[in-house]
Amino acid sequence: MTDIAVLKETPWETRNLGVPSYAVRPDFFDAPDFAGLGAEMGALAAAQGRFFVSARVGKQRLALVPELQTLGFYLVECSVSPVMVLGKNPVLSRFEREPEAFVPARYSLRELEFTTPAEKAGSWTEALAPLAAGSFSDDRFHHDHRCPAELADRRFAYWIADLLADPAAVFHLLRLRGELVGFCARKGDHPVVAGFGRSRTTSGLGEYFWLCICRAAKDEGLPSLRTQVSCNNLPSLNLCARIGFRFTDTAYTFHLWRDRNA
Repeated sequence: MTDIAVLKETPWETRNLGVPSYAVRPDFFDAPDFAGLGAEMGALAAAQGRFFVSARVGKQRLALVPELQTLGFYLVECSVSPVMVLGKNPVLSRFEREPEAFVPARYSLRELEFTTPAEKAGSWTEALAPLAAGSFSDDRFHHDHRCPAELADRRFAYWIADLLADPAAVFHLLRLRGELVGFCARKGDHPVVAGFGRSRTTSGLGEYFWLCICRAAKDEGLPSLRTQVSCNNLPSLNLCARIGFRFTDTAYTFHLWRDRNA
Protein backbone atom coordinates (compact mmCIF):
# COMPACT_ATOMS: atom_id res chain seq x y z
CA MET A 1 0.00 0.00 0.00
CA THR A 2 1.30 3.47 -0.86
CA ASP A 3 1.29 6.45 1.49
CA ILE A 4 -2.16 7.88 2.10
CA ALA A 5 -3.47 11.24 3.26
CA VAL A 6 -2.80 11.09 7.00
CA LEU A 7 -0.52 8.09 7.52
CA LYS A 8 2.96 7.52 6.13
CA GLU A 9 4.40 4.04 5.74
CA THR A 10 7.48 3.29 7.87
CA PRO A 11 9.13 0.30 6.16
CA TRP A 12 11.88 0.00 8.79
CA GLU A 13 9.29 -0.45 11.55
CA THR A 14 7.39 -2.93 9.40
CA ARG A 15 10.56 -5.00 9.28
CA ASN A 16 11.34 -4.42 12.97
CA LEU A 17 7.89 -5.23 14.31
CA GLY A 18 6.70 -7.80 11.78
CA VAL A 19 3.42 -5.97 11.07
CA PRO A 20 2.57 -3.18 8.61
CA SER A 21 3.67 0.03 10.32
CA TYR A 22 2.80 3.67 9.83
CA ALA A 23 3.37 7.09 11.38
CA VAL A 24 0.97 9.99 11.53
CA ARG A 25 2.42 12.67 9.28
CA PRO A 26 3.94 15.54 11.33
CA ASP A 27 1.97 18.19 9.44
CA PHE A 28 -1.30 16.44 10.33
CA PHE A 29 -1.32 18.24 13.68
CA ASP A 30 -1.23 21.65 11.97
CA ALA A 31 -4.74 21.05 10.61
CA PRO A 32 -5.96 17.81 12.22
CA ASP A 33 -8.76 15.73 10.76
CA PHE A 34 -9.39 13.01 13.33
CA ALA A 35 -12.41 11.67 11.46
CA GLY A 36 -10.14 11.17 8.43
CA LEU A 37 -7.48 9.51 10.57
CA GLY A 38 -10.04 7.14 12.05
CA ALA A 39 -11.39 6.30 8.61
CA GLU A 40 -7.92 5.51 7.25
CA MET A 41 -7.16 3.24 10.18
CA GLY A 42 -10.51 1.51 9.76
CA ALA A 43 -9.73 0.84 6.10
CA LEU A 44 -6.29 -0.51 7.03
CA ALA A 45 -7.81 -2.81 9.64
CA ALA A 46 -10.27 -4.19 7.10
CA ALA A 47 -7.59 -4.68 4.46
CA GLN A 48 -4.60 -5.84 6.52
CA GLY A 49 -5.76 -7.01 9.90
CA ARG A 50 -3.13 -6.09 12.46
CA PHE A 51 -0.99 -2.98 12.04
CA PHE A 52 0.95 -0.43 14.08
CA VAL A 53 0.86 3.40 14.11
CA SER A 54 3.00 5.93 15.97
CA ALA A 55 2.26 9.63 16.46
CA ARG A 56 4.67 12.28 17.72
CA VAL A 57 3.07 15.35 19.25
CA GLY A 58 4.92 18.54 20.18
CA LYS A 59 4.11 20.16 23.49
CA GLN A 60 2.36 23.01 21.64
CA ARG A 61 -0.24 20.48 20.40
CA LEU A 62 -1.09 18.73 23.67
CA ALA A 63 -4.69 19.92 23.45
CA LEU A 64 -5.13 17.39 20.63
CA VAL A 65 -4.15 14.39 22.77
CA PRO A 66 -7.71 13.49 23.94
CA GLU A 67 -8.74 13.05 20.29
CA LEU A 68 -5.81 10.67 19.72
CA GLN A 69 -6.72 8.71 22.85
CA THR A 70 -10.30 8.38 21.65
CA LEU A 71 -8.95 6.57 18.59
CA GLY A 72 -6.95 4.15 20.77
CA PHE A 73 -3.54 5.81 20.94
CA TYR A 74 -1.71 5.72 24.27
CA LEU A 75 1.35 7.53 25.58
CA VAL A 76 4.65 5.62 25.62
CA GLU A 77 7.28 8.33 25.83
CA CYS A 78 8.13 11.94 26.42
CA SER A 79 11.44 12.95 24.86
CA VAL A 80 13.69 16.00 24.74
CA SER A 81 16.52 17.07 22.45
CA PRO A 82 19.77 17.85 24.30
CA VAL A 83 21.89 20.40 22.41
CA MET A 84 25.51 21.41 23.02
CA VAL A 85 27.39 24.32 21.43
CA LEU A 86 30.83 22.75 21.41
CA GLY A 87 32.91 25.91 21.43
CA LYS A 88 31.03 27.47 24.34
CA ASN A 89 30.85 24.60 26.80
CA PRO A 90 33.10 25.11 29.85
CA VAL A 91 32.82 21.44 30.82
CA LEU A 92 34.20 20.35 27.45
CA SER A 93 36.92 23.01 27.66
CA ARG A 94 38.04 21.64 31.01
CA PHE A 95 37.94 18.09 29.64
CA GLU A 96 40.23 19.10 26.79
CA ARG A 97 42.73 20.45 29.33
CA GLU A 98 42.51 17.69 31.93
CA PRO A 99 40.62 14.57 30.77
CA GLU A 100 41.86 12.63 33.78
CA ALA A 101 39.58 14.76 35.98
CA PHE A 102 36.58 12.99 34.44
CA VAL A 103 37.80 9.44 35.08
CA PRO A 104 36.35 7.77 38.20
CA ALA A 105 38.94 7.19 40.93
CA ARG A 106 38.73 3.40 40.59
CA TYR A 107 40.11 3.64 37.02
CA SER A 108 43.10 5.31 35.46
CA LEU A 109 43.29 7.19 32.18
CA ARG A 110 45.79 4.73 30.75
CA GLU A 111 43.24 1.90 31.18
CA LEU A 112 40.82 3.65 28.82
CA GLU A 113 40.94 3.76 25.03
CA PHE A 114 38.60 5.89 22.93
CA THR A 115 38.61 5.16 19.20
CA THR A 116 36.69 6.00 16.05
CA PRO A 117 37.39 3.11 13.65
CA ALA A 118 37.88 4.11 10.03
CA GLU A 119 36.40 0.80 8.85
CA LYS A 120 33.24 -0.91 10.09
CA ALA A 121 34.87 -4.31 10.10
CA GLY A 122 36.80 -6.50 12.46
CA SER A 123 36.29 -7.99 15.87
CA TRP A 124 34.66 -4.87 17.34
CA THR A 125 31.64 -5.20 15.05
CA GLU A 126 31.12 -8.77 16.27
CA ALA A 127 31.39 -7.63 19.90
CA LEU A 128 28.92 -4.83 19.32
CA ALA A 129 25.74 -6.91 18.99
CA PRO A 130 25.91 -8.63 22.40
CA LEU A 131 27.02 -5.36 24.00
CA ALA A 132 24.07 -3.46 22.51
CA ALA A 133 21.64 -6.23 23.44
CA GLY A 134 22.05 -5.38 27.11
CA SER A 135 22.14 -1.61 26.70
CA PHE A 136 18.51 -0.64 26.13
CA SER A 137 15.51 -0.84 28.39
CA ASP A 138 14.18 2.71 28.70
CA ASP A 139 13.08 3.34 25.12
CA ARG A 140 9.47 3.69 24.03
CA PHE A 141 9.11 0.11 22.75
CA HIS A 142 10.41 -1.46 25.95
CA HIS A 143 7.86 0.69 27.82
CA ASP A 144 5.01 -0.24 25.48
CA HIS A 145 2.89 -2.83 27.30
CA ARG A 146 1.69 -4.23 23.95
CA CYS A 147 5.19 -4.80 22.56
CA PRO A 148 6.93 -8.03 23.68
CA ALA A 149 10.40 -7.48 25.14
CA GLU A 150 12.01 -9.73 22.54
CA LEU A 151 10.49 -7.58 19.77
CA ALA A 152 11.86 -4.41 21.37
CA ASP A 153 15.28 -6.06 21.71
CA ARG A 154 15.21 -7.18 18.07
CA ARG A 155 14.38 -3.65 16.96
CA PHE A 156 17.64 -2.39 18.47
CA ALA A 157 19.61 -5.22 16.90
CA TYR A 158 18.25 -4.19 13.49
CA TRP A 159 19.03 -0.55 14.24
CA ILE A 160 22.68 -1.28 15.02
CA ALA A 161 23.00 -3.42 11.88
CA ASP A 162 21.50 -0.61 9.80
CA LEU A 163 23.97 1.90 11.22
CA LEU A 164 26.90 -0.40 10.56
CA ALA A 165 25.78 -0.55 6.92
CA ASP A 166 25.18 3.21 6.67
CA PRO A 167 28.20 5.04 5.15
CA ALA A 168 27.09 8.27 6.83
CA ALA A 169 27.35 6.79 10.32
CA VAL A 170 30.56 6.68 12.34
CA PHE A 171 31.07 4.65 15.50
CA HIS A 172 32.88 5.77 18.62
CA LEU A 173 34.09 3.02 20.95
CA LEU A 174 35.29 2.94 24.53
CA ARG A 175 37.47 0.13 25.84
CA LEU A 176 38.43 -0.52 29.43
CA ARG A 177 41.54 -2.66 29.87
CA GLY A 178 41.02 -3.86 26.30
CA GLU A 179 37.36 -4.80 26.76
CA LEU A 180 34.73 -3.02 24.66
CA VAL A 181 32.38 -1.41 27.19
CA GLY A 182 30.65 1.46 25.34
CA PHE A 183 29.68 2.60 21.87
CA CYS A 184 28.01 5.49 20.08
CA ALA A 185 26.82 5.76 16.48
CA ARG A 186 26.85 9.32 15.15
CA LYS A 187 25.65 10.83 11.88
CA GLY A 188 27.15 14.30 11.50
CA ASP A 189 26.08 16.43 14.45
CA HIS A 190 23.53 13.86 15.62
CA PRO A 191 24.57 11.07 18.02
CA VAL A 192 21.93 8.53 17.00
CA VAL A 193 22.31 5.81 19.61
CA ALA A 194 24.76 5.08 22.41
CA GLY A 195 25.06 2.56 25.19
CA PHE A 196 27.15 0.67 27.69
CA GLY A 197 27.18 -3.03 28.31
CA ARG A 198 24.86 -4.14 31.10
CA SER A 199 27.78 -4.83 33.46
CA ARG A 200 29.13 -1.28 32.97
CA THR A 201 25.98 0.83 33.21
CA THR A 202 27.00 1.99 36.70
CA SER A 203 30.71 2.27 35.91
CA GLY A 204 30.74 6.06 36.08
CA LEU A 205 32.42 6.24 32.67
CA GLY A 206 29.53 7.94 30.89
CA GLU A 207 30.82 11.49 31.34
CA TYR A 208 34.28 10.60 30.08
CA PHE A 209 32.92 8.73 27.05
CA TRP A 210 30.45 11.44 26.04
CA LEU A 211 33.04 14.18 26.41
CA CYS A 212 35.35 12.14 24.16
CA ILE A 213 32.53 12.05 21.59
CA CYS A 214 32.02 15.81 21.91
CA ARG A 215 35.75 16.45 21.51
CA ALA A 216 35.87 14.24 18.41
CA ALA A 217 32.96 16.15 16.88
CA LYS A 218 34.61 19.47 17.69
CA ASP A 219 37.88 18.28 16.13
CA GLU A 220 35.91 17.54 12.95
CA GLY A 221 34.83 21.17 12.88
CA LEU A 222 31.23 20.66 13.95
CA PRO A 223 29.80 23.65 15.84
CA SER A 224 27.27 21.71 17.90
CA LEU A 225 25.72 18.35 18.74
CA ARG A 226 22.04 17.50 19.01
CA THR A 227 20.60 14.19 20.13
CA GLN A 228 17.30 12.86 21.48
CA VAL A 229 16.75 11.30 24.89
CA SER A 230 13.70 9.62 26.35
CA CYS A 231 12.52 11.08 29.64
CA ASN A 232 12.15 7.44 30.71
CA ASN A 233 15.96 7.40 30.77
CA LEU A 234 16.77 9.52 33.81
CA PRO A 235 20.47 8.52 34.02
CA SER A 236 21.04 9.78 30.46
CA LEU A 237 19.18 13.03 31.16
CA ASN A 238 21.24 13.63 34.27
CA LEU A 239 24.47 12.88 32.41
CA CYS A 240 23.58 15.30 29.61
CA ALA A 241 22.86 18.02 32.15
CA ARG A 242 26.15 17.46 33.99
CA ILE A 243 28.30 17.83 30.87
CA GLY A 244 26.63 20.95 29.55
CA PHE A 245 23.84 19.95 27.20
CA ARG A 246 20.74 22.15 27.19
CA PHE A 247 17.29 20.69 26.58
CA THR A 248 14.82 21.70 23.88
CA ASP A 249 12.00 20.33 21.70
CA THR A 250 9.84 18.42 24.16
CA ALA A 251 7.66 15.90 22.33
CA TYR A 252 5.29 13.07 23.22
CA THR A 253 5.06 9.77 21.35
CA PHE A 254 1.90 7.68 21.20
CA HIS A 255 1.47 4.14 19.92
CA LEU A 256 -1.49 2.22 18.56
CA TRP A 257 -1.68 -1.49 17.70
CA ARG A 258 -4.82 -2.31 15.76
CA ASP A 259 -6.50 -5.57 14.86
CA ARG A 260 -9.22 -6.09 12.30
CA ASN A 261 -11.84 -6.68 14.99
CA ALA A 262 -10.64 -3.99 17.41
